[in-house]
Amino acid sequence: MIETIKYTLDTNESLCEICYTSHTGNDNFLVLSGCGHFFCKLCVNAYANDIISKGDITKLICPDFSGCKIVLNEVNLREVGLPEEVIEKEIRFSINQAIDRMEDFGWCPMA
Repeated sequence: MIETIKYTLDTNESLCEICYTSHTGNDNFLVLSGCGHFFCKLCVNAYANDIISKGDITKLICPDFSGCKIVLNEVNLREVGLPEEVIEKEIRFSINQAIDRMEDFGWCPMA
């Protein structure tokens, strides 16, 4: 499925569903492997950067208007060209969030 989408993006002009700009070439798009939705890399970069800067990474999901819940992962963030420090910030938020959800694990008050 993903290879078919990438071939279509390479051979046809396609519209980003965020900015409604037409692009040709799969290098201009991020195709999410979990759902097949695709958006231009510039839009996903801005979308992810905004969410990470606000610290609410639970919203770091596919931006498709259908309500898709596929999570944007570290590979996706690198593919759209997010700076390394932003990716590291997202990783720290993810780790902190996972620890907060664990009932038998917590933060050391002495740290």
